[in-house]
Amino acid sequence: MTLTLEQINKGKWDSAEESRRKEFYLLWKGMQDTTTILACRWVDEQGYESISTYKKHLEKVIATKTTRKVQITKMSSRPFGFECSFLGASYRVWFKMSTSEYFFKRMK
Repeated sequence: MTLTLEQINKGKWDSAEESRRKEFYLLWKGMQDTTTILACRWVDEQGYESISTYKKHLEKVIATKTTRKVQITKMSSRPFGFECSFLGASYRVWFKMSTSEYFFKRMK
């Protein structure tokens, strides 16, 4: 299931799984400004910058937002985004430049 931030903010969180998702999305919401800046920067720098540089920066930002273990397992350049593990679940987050929207999907 893919959700936008607007859908997440309106959601009801009853089960343990939904609680985990909410915690992840709240973490994500705290990182959204930084990630938006990185996505825009990537558009300008993709010809000469490595996507791994962005992974390192995201990991530093995450460390300031939560004490929970979050591991970025994969960065993607098209569309700009990443996959990560959080509380035993894997998530994919990506940014659609044409509409300036983020999307989330639980992978497993």
